Amino acid sequence: LDHVWIACQPHLEASERLALNESIFGHQQQTQDYAFLKTTTQAQPVVAVPEPSLATVLQAEPEGASGSSKAATITALFASADEANAASTALTPASVGKLRNVLQHVRLTKLRTKAQQQLGTVLQAATVITASKNDLDAAGLRYNVGLQMLVAEAAQGKQPSLAVSDIFWGLLSDAQTTLVDSLKGLPLSAVEPLRKVEANGLLWSTCTAAGLGYWLKSQEELKKAVDLVAKTTYQLTEDPFEAAAFYVLLNKARLVSGLFRTKGNARMATFFGHDFTVERWVTAALKNAFVLVSKRRYMEAVAFFLLGKDVKSAISICLRNLEDLQLAVVVSRLAFGEHSENHVAFLKDSLLPLALDAKDDIFQALVLWLQRDYTGSFDILNSATEDMCSAPLSLHEHRVLAKYHLLAFVEQHSQIKGKRTLARHGHVQAAVAYARQGMPIFGLPLLKLALTVETDGGEATTSTTQLSEQDMIASGTFSFDSFGGFGDFGGMGGMSGMSGMSSNAG
Repeated sequence: LDHVWIACQPHLEASERLALNESIFGHQQQTQDYAFLKTTTQAQPVVAVPEPSLATVLQAEPEGASGSSKAATITALFASADEANAASTALTPASVGKLRNVLQHVRLTKLRTKAQQQLGTVLQAATVITASKNDLDAAGLRYNVGLQMLVAEAAQGKQPSLAVSDIFWGLLSDAQTTLVDSLKGLPLSAVEPLRKVEANGLLWSTCTAAGLGYWLKSQEELKKAVDLVAKTTYQLTEDPFEAAAFYVLLNKARLVSGLFRTKGNARMATFFGHDFTVERWVTAALKNAFVLVSKRRYMEAVAFFLLGKDVKSAISICLRNLEDLQLAVVVSRLAFGEHSENHVAFLKDSLLPLALDAKDDIFQALVLWLQRDYTGSFDILNSATEDMCSAPLSLHEHRVLAKYHLLAFVEQHSQIKGKRTLARHGHVQAAVAYARQGMPIFGLPLLKLALTVETDGGEATTSTTQLSEQDMIASGTFSFDSFGGFGDFGGMGGMSGMSGMSSNAG
């Protein structure tokens, strides 16, 4: 749920996030509880939702409590007295449906209508995540959060696009076949949001919005996805030209010939049926490609450039004319081969400069990861510093938290573990970002982690520095073993000495 809220942040206006912060820090605690959600029937009543105090939350999670007892005490925070020990609070489609229905009739204070609608989307996303826990790994679940927000935006007629950080989670996931399946049947294009797609169909606009061109690692799975895109595109448009580029990319030019024949276009059926290893037909394909570029029929031009074995020109059209980076990546991988020198050169000389020009460190890290420069990717994220002090409430906090969670996960990756460590400032900035978004309790453990990091460098190190007693007191870090421990009666003197210092300080 923490990550669900983080994914929600870019979709909320800065004024709405400020209102949320004010609702937590700017007024006294309310006495109502959440039981009103089950009984409210009035149209649009204004309700002040209570927030538990930090002390209450800390008391709800006693040291050493078991998972079940913790869940029970936390549940008590949000239930009336007679419901404190009620049934399980697990999210189910039925319970979420009821709650979303209530939110349509209740207006929460400090939230605009748009933000309250977003709250319903967060609930729905949490339900989907809960249902898919057995099918996805941790990275896949985080990707799924962003995808659910994307689906909600598409339903509102917006032009959705998945955040680069969410795409990175897809790249880190090992359950990518399941992720591809989750995209099938989703029309995510705002240009044609109501376009009917079969349950097992896949549109290229969906792939682009969901970042599939970047994160799908398996070459065979990528071929299957492109083949499905070609089939779905032809089924929807019944125009062989619309699907030609995808089929030619898969070396299925004769299949395109058959599609033209079924449409009664004998001329194009004959052309696509030629042997394009023969120089005559290669030259003819390239001539047609340049003619199509002059007519601004760019997808068709890509198909003819691929017929003519001019892969670099096809990629250039994707980048400059179609402005589709993911299509360029897919064309390069399938036409050149993902381990070929040409593909590596494309990533280094074409894609990485675009990421640098965009000044997007997460995108830069993604491209380096695609190049298998894993430590370089980690270093980009680890060295980037956000100006949290001077920045207004904006997307800075979202980016800081997005990078932090990526770094914390990647730090344990087999290609990184033992080679790099998360920098101290990363923990601190994430804690500050949580506090500024009204979630200081999530920042407290991060500050504790920051104290265990020896340096701000990226190289992995083991801290052996022992703090003096005075430094422990000044920093708020205590080791009772330093004062003799609880089981050592000789340590009582040390503890009384500590009490003396506290009273002197007072």
